[in-house]
Amino acid sequence: MSLLSQDEVFEQRLNSGPLGESSSLRDQLSLYIVLIFSITLFFACNPLPHVFTGVDTTVTGIEPKTSRVYLFQELLAIGWLPLLFARSAQRTIFVKQLALASWPLLAFAGAAMASMAWTVDGYETQKQTITLIFLFLFIFAIHVQCTQNQALRILNISLSAILLLSILMVLIVPSMAVHHATDALQSVHDGKWRGAFEHKNLLGQVASMEIILVVTSYKKIFASPAMAFGCLAMAGLVLLKTQSASSWFSAFAGVFTYCLFCMKPLWRNATIALLSLVLIANWSLGIDIIGALSDLVGRDATLTGRTKVWAFALDNMKGFWWGGRGFGNAAQLRDLLLSNFGDSFVDVHSGYINLLLALGLIGLSALALIVVNALMAFRTVPPAAQKNYFVNLAFIAAWLSAAVTEISPMATFNVIFLCAMFMLVGLYKTKLIYSDRA
Repeated sequence: MSLLSQDEVFEQRLNSGPLGESSSLRDQLSLYIVLIFSITLFFACNPLPHVFTGVDTTVTGIEPKTSRVYLFQELLAIGWLPLLFARSAQRTIFVKQLALASWPLLAFAGAAMASMAWTVDGYETQKQTITLIFLFLFIFAIHVQCTQNQALRILNISLSAILLLSILMVLIVPSMAVHHATDALQSVHDGKWRGAFEHKNLLGQVASMEIILVVTSYKKIFASPAMAFGCLAMAGLVLLKTQSASSWFSAFAGVFTYCLFCMKPLWRNATIALLSLVLIANWSLGIDIIGALSDLVGRDATLTGRTKVWAFALDNMKGFWWGGRGFGNAAQLRDLLLSNFGDSFVDVHSGYINLLLALGLIGLSALALIVVNALMAFRTVPPAAQKNYFVNLAFIAAWLSAAVTEISPMATFNVIFLCAMFMLVGLYKTKLIYSDRA
């Protein structure tokens, strides 16, 4: 039997038999679906929050009490929700199968929903949990209605549109798109680009995701090398101008992971062994590799004070270790952090500590389950789909590395979290469509 691409297997599975759909119908709907999903994904990345809230928190220091962005995003979700079950009965069946295959994500969502029983702020937990569920449904809809190549193009359209918008904003309205010394918050980042976001690191994350996407999937997305180079150059420029060390690191982690898994098994194992020896040397021989790497990216061994904040946050976990304060409630420490560490620390600067504050050890266990399940998939993915799986792993690695020093990768409607969930569902889809061809 000849090896078929993942997209060919997907279309064959959904369009065969009496429950399938005609090729003419698929052609008519493809452009519409790509356009709708691209627009929704663009807004799901949460650009221009100051436009939706009416308050630029970075400039004024005022935290908006209400945000129209959540309502707008959820209205968009309601608009495309019928597409989850649209087009053919065969796709409706696939929705149920994909949901079952995505059980690690459902377990995480279940932990978020369960936290409503012990949350310290029921409204915030309910709002964030509903948002998380809408996000998962949206990503499911993309993967049910689109082939893998279409899904990657949708992601590229959204990311590159945000980068282009941010560059235009820097050129046209620099007062809004660049950090300034007069900002009430984050004045230390004077001169660095923030584009369509409130903070430079959020823009840097978009650039890092685009770099990983272009490097790992340019043949599937772009019609010509010139287009791929243009998107890569745009992302590189933004990454340089934001000077976001965490975004540089996540981009490197994603590309390195992809290259590592693309190696032949012998070279891959040798590389992993070498890295393991380096880490062992770091701890056993007292070689300060971590400090050297921190100096390389312009940081100190405390990661510009983050380790002190992490210790402070852990000291405030008493009574909340198992279930946390409820999904979405990690910001309860905001005032304490500001009073103890100043305006540069409005949060704990670690996605893992933030998740621990919100969902406790239950949340960290749910995250570990997602990661272990993704790695275990390597044993079952067939050779024809391994490159797709390596792309998924690249984004997951970038997500996990970015969460070391930033809370946003563990927040709903954040670009890295979106990309990671997007790729996780893509991984589950890969396993599912090949499950009956083993």
